[in-house]
Amino acid sequence: MAKKTDGVAQYKKKVKEKLGSLEEVFLSAAVGDFKAHVVVPEEEDEFTGLFVGIKLMTDTINEKIDDLKHINKNLEKIIRQRTKALREAYKISGLGSWEYNLQTKKLRWVLKISFLGFSKKDKNPFLSF
Repeated sequence: MAKKTDGVAQYKKKVKEKLGSLEEVFLSAAVGDFKAHVVVPEEEDEFTGLFVGIKLMTDTINEKIDDLKHINKNLEKIIRQRTKALREAYKISGLGSWEYNLQTKKLRWVLKISFLGFSKKDKNPFLSF
């Protein structure tokens, strides 16, 4: 019976060591950081599939994050270009635009709104909503 108990204790120790090596990966992932490196042990055992799966998962997530960062950077560039073009169109036309936030009751206007008979000096030319 002692041999069986020793075998179980050794296996528990092996499981703890193997899974313990993944602790940093999971702690980092829990806060949105998937950069922790997953090392797949060279010796194949019952944990190899788990390590390979976690490595594939973190690598894929990192690739997707990098893709999204690139897409976001491009979208920010497009927004800057379109905002610049819109401002130029406002300037050329002598017009502007405005928006009123119903929740904050704040008025925001862009460039000229004098075509409505108001100037930017007017704090809130519109009636309270």
